[in-house]
Amino acid sequence: MGPFQPPQEISRDELLSSEMIASAKRGASPGTLAKMIFWRRLGLLLAVFFVIWGPINLGVAYLEQNVIDEDDFQTSWRIERQANLWLGIICTGAAVSVVAATYEGRSRSFAGAMADGLRRWPQLWTTYFVYGVAVVLGFVVLIFPGIYIAVRGFYALTIAAAEGVHGPTAINRSFEITRGRFSETLGRALIVLGVYVLASILLGTILLPLLFVLEYDKLQEFNGELYFYPQWMWIVEGLLASILLLAQAFAAVYVYCWYRHADGSDIASKEMSSSAPAAGRFVPQTSENWS
Repeated sequence: MGPFQPPQEISRDELLSSEMIASAKRGASPGTLAKMIFWRRLGLLLAVFFVIWGPINLGVAYLEQNVIDEDDFQTSWRIERQANLWLGIICTGAAVSVVAATYEGRSRSFAGAMADGLRRWPQLWTTYFVYGVAVVLGFVVLIFPGIYIAVRGFYALTIAAAEGVHGPTAINRSFEITRGRFSETLGRALIVLGVYVLASILLGTILLPLLFVLEYDKLQEFNGELYFYPQWMWIVEGLLASILLLAQAFAAVYVYCWYRHADGSDIASKEMSSSAPAAGRFVPQTSENWS
């Protein structure tokens, strides 16, 4: 496989590229590089997540207010899991496209990123499904096997999008690059989990006061109990749930940067301006020639 030649659609982001290379040479960690990419590409990352998760969050909020019992968290959780399995993974692929391009010193358009996400849908679906089943079975047997599989497969979805491989292969690749690094990888996973928890706390901090100060204009009866809700409250809840997209954007960048480090293909190991991507590694391309 010859060196990848960027099509005209992809332009070099020389400023960010030079900043990242300089930081890597100074010994900056992948976490520091992730922070640089996160703030530079935050708007685009939020856009690729919101275009799918925005409508999903609104739909779930509507069902929770008007159809599902407010105490039936299991149904809401199942709906969100199915939405992620069939649609949310497109955002994951699109986000990896954005981050991978930025990591290589290039820019990526919104349309191009979403197209890449769609093209990686089969690989992401099989990986999400197989990985999820393996983790659940691990927890059914004993708690520790579930934790072990979850940690060792930490990079599986990112690998599926970045390398275009399906479930078992993506999981095996994640196991390969985390061999002998369980504690380190567990720490990375806990950081990502912590960011999701903080985003959830922020959501609750904003949403709960609204429930007390808003002037409720609709008295609803559900399962024999009376509740006061504004008719449009589901819209507010659905939009505010987009705060969690900040955590998803962070996770996409953070996991990708540490994946490149664990795989031995990070910035510190090569000069980006003169080295070609490794054979088989994901590089954003145009819609016409990317498959």
